[in-house]
Amino acid sequence: MKKVFTTILIVFISTLLFAQSFYRYQGTRIDLSLDSNLYVVQPNSQLVEKQNSAFEEKLQKGEIGFFKKIPNNRFLVGGAKLQPENYDYISNVYRDDGNGMVIILPRIAVMFKQEVNLQQVLDKYDGKLIKDGGGNRKYILKCDVSHSEEVLKLVSELDTRDDVIWCEPEFLSDYRANNTLYPQQYYLKNTGQNGGTAGIDINVEPAWNLTNGNSCITVAVIDVGVDRNHEDMGTRVLEGFTIRNATGEGEAQNANSLDSKYHGMACAGIVAASNNTIGIRGVASNVNILPVNIAPDATYIDGLGRRIEGFGTNIEIAEAIGWAWRRADVLSCSWGGGSPSNDITAAIDSARTFGRNGNGTVVVFSSGNNYPGDTDVLYPGRVNGVVTVGAITNQGTICNYSQRGTSMDLVAPSGDANSNNNVTTTDRMGSLGEETSGNYMNDFGGTSAACPQVSGVAALMLLVNPNLTEAQVLTILQQTATDMGTSGFDNTYGHGRVNAYAAVIRAMGGPITGPSVICTSGTTLSITPLAAPDSIIWSCGPNLAISSGQNTTSCNLSITGNGSSWVRARLVSACGSVTLPQKTVWVGTPIVTSVTGASPLGVYQPATYYAELSSFSSMPDSYYWATSPSSGVTITSYGHYASIMFTRSGWYQVVAKAHNACGWSSYAMKM
Repeated sequence: MKKVFTTILIVFISTLLFAQSFYRYQGTRIDLSLDSNLYVVQPNSQLVEKQNSAFEEKLQKGEIGFFKKIPNNRFLVGGAKLQPENYDYISNVYRDDGNGMVIILPRIAVMFKQEVNLQQVLDKYDGKLIKDGGGNRKYILKCDVSHSEEVLKLVSELDTRDDVIWCEPEFLSDYRANNTLYPQQYYLKNTGQNGGTAGIDINVEPAWNLTNGNSCITVAVIDVGVDRNHEDMGTRVLEGFTIRNATGEGEAQNANSLDSKYHGMACAGIVAASNNTIGIRGVASNVNILPVNIAPDATYIDGLGRRIEGFGTNIEIAEAIGWAWRRADVLSCSWGGGSPSNDITAAIDSARTFGRNGNGTVVVFSSGNNYPGDTDVLYPGRVNGVVTVGAITNQGTICNYSQRGTSMDLVAPSGDANSNNNVTTTDRMGSLGEETSGNYMNDFGGTSAACPQVSGVAALMLLVNPNLTEAQVLTILQQTATDMGTSGFDNTYGHGRVNAYAAVIRAMGGPITGPSVICTSGTTLSITPLAAPDSIIWSCGPNLAISSGQNTTSCNLSITGNGSSWVRARLVSACGSVTLPQKTVWVGTPIVTSVTGASPLGVYQPATYYAELSSFSSMPDSYYWATSPSSGVTITSYGHYASIMFTRSGWYQVVAKAHNACGWSSYAMKM
């Protein structure tokens, strides 16, 4: 009887294999084609070792071409059709539209249009669907089935329901870290080292005069894990999250000879390494790092020689993003690829909508390293509202590997294979890292190194104005970027190279605008923050007083004297206070003191005399020169100095005055 049942099941599965396999992502059909020689087997948990021996025997008999034990007690098997005996579950290996690997697992994520009576829905599927998590409108449903095609059939049936927004299977896909290519921290200050072009950097040094960062802001590094004891991070790496490991705390795990799991540590250092006497400096040195490990499994090579980097499933990654945005201000994600997921996209959308108490968590992704193989940025970098970052060389040209497209937002400097110029950053400590001695590495690169630079800049922006929405952060980053390539936005460089100083100034609402010459009391100077800070404190220098406007975006000034002065705005928020660079102003008409030059007494004709006016106005717009008597004299004015040709001898008086928006100064003269 068992043999008959097995035969029927094989026929059933064979029939299913001819069905067209797909799911929908945001209404677009994602077709899955069979890789007919590959399977993933999930044996009964008590039979894992027995299954390993069984596959050894099949391999020796030539019944299969290869097998490999992969994470979570699964087996990747190739070379022959498998019969389903002793397996809890078996999945074909599929290829998506981009030829990426997809493995279907027996759970489904579904989003309903409104709250539903879930049990009534489940009753229609004869026990094949069981609630495994979720609530309100989104649920995770466990599938009591034995094959991936049965899961896809259930997805297809749910997809036809009028009350379903989207549904998709749980799948393992070809997500990967956008990782190492090559040396140095020139992205912070490019002086032309290693053949670079001076100034091709992120212009962060002047931003540090405004803020060095503090623990008010937390950046989640969603990656392969971050060590919590690195010498260059202090105590700022928080207890994080690891999928399927309640005590993992976001640290790296399951390193092997293929992958030391250094990638997350390298990204974290670029964001937030301490400003101290050792190692490197992060873009936002004093912020907290929240490590979120979405790739805890060991990296392995499959039977066809492809590198599989140990990432979790779409459902697990979505859950990790959901955990992170509830605790972090910025999500830094130097990974991507694989099939698009409604669940991951929904988690990103939730982060942008509900994070930071409704202001939205800023989500930053690398664009990917597979150009020209891919003609757009990697998913999830093309999700709406995500800040997507590509890589440029230290000479300012796009890196040949950097993916690009209509979803590009910004670029930042990184390593490039052609220039042998890489990024220096933190490695795992000691023998744990990519470099088996020491705590730093000199060969990090790719768009993975570009993404955390922008994450660090976003953190600095939120430090000076934590009331900004995530959409406002994106807008400021785009508007303040240094244009590159074709004028304006283009698919290669996006809006240009991230400019940390300009972005931080704009986040504060600066620069201070208004006239630079103050002529009358009641003159107004202003800032224009996209989101108002908690309070604004105005102050000024000599010859001025603040008459009104404290705690508003504009101040009114009263004149108390004549001469140079300044105006400052200090912004106070939950993260402390920061002061915009002062605006230097001049109050009243110019002050001129004297005309200098050789005394023109008893001048003999013809002769030329050079005179200079000493002016204490910072910005006169014109000057007036004259002599008394005026006959027999040719004056050529060069602004604050003049050449005077006397065509006859005699006694002369040279006079001069200066003009600005407030009027003319008094005369200065010389006999």
